[in-house]
Amino acid sequence: MKKIVTLLVLFFAVTFSANAQQENSIDTSVKKDVYAAMEYIKITPEKQKDLQKILFDKYRRLEDKTLSDERKNLIAESTLRKIKSIFDTTEIQKLEANPELLNRLIK
Repeated sequence: MKKIVTLLVLFFAVTFSANAQQENSIDTSVKKDVYAAMEYIKITPEKQKDLQKILFDKYRRLEDKTLSDERKNLIAESTLRKIKSIFDTTEIQKLEANPELLNRLIK
C-alpha cells in the first residue's frame, strides 16, 4: 500500500513539475515577443496587457504538436485580427512595415 501511495505522489509531482515548466516557457516567449514589439512601437500598459493575453493564447493553442499547417495558419490569422483590434492604424502600419516582427507575433 505504501508503494502505491509513493508512486501516486511521485506521479503527481512529476506532472505538476512538467506543467510548471510549460507555463514558464510560454511566459518567457510571451515576454520576449511583447518586449520586441515595445522596442519597435510605443505600447501603453493597457495595450501591453492585451497583447500579452493574445500571445499567451496563441502559444497555448500552438502547444498541440499534432496541428496541421492549415490549422496553424488559421491561428496566425486569428492572432493577427486580435492584434489589429488593439492597435490603431499608425501602429498597425508600423508593424506591417516590419514583417519579421509581425511574423514573430503571429506565428
